Amino acid sequence: REWGFYADEHRLKEELVNFGMQNTNNRHWRGMPSPAQMKAGGRLDLSSAVSRYGGPSAISERFGMISFSEYNYHFEFLSLVRELQAYLVATGQEGKMPTYRRFTNDGRPDLE
Repeated sequence: REWGFYADEHRLKEELVNFGMQNTNNRHWRGMPSPAQMKAGGRLDLSSAVSRYGGPSAISERFGMISFSEYNYHFEFLSLVRELQAYLVATGQEGKMPTYRRFTNDGRPDLE
């Protein structure tokens, strides 16, 4: 981008949202792309602009976005909940929380 392209914070937010929607797995406008995702997507300009404005945490907070680390935490938790629900349905235990021993006996200690 040309010099001064990101002088307007609104332009930076717009570019982050567009990049995030097109190039990341989160596919949600509030998900802040990680610096690694921006670099892998050939957007060093975007990564540099984020750094100039205080870094990913500051930008996430300023723009009402979810930081990539927070998003990943919630995504992993949601994945665990989905796995647990599928396990409960498959074993006929809906509405119950199995013990660690039950998970282990069923070959699912990963759900502990």
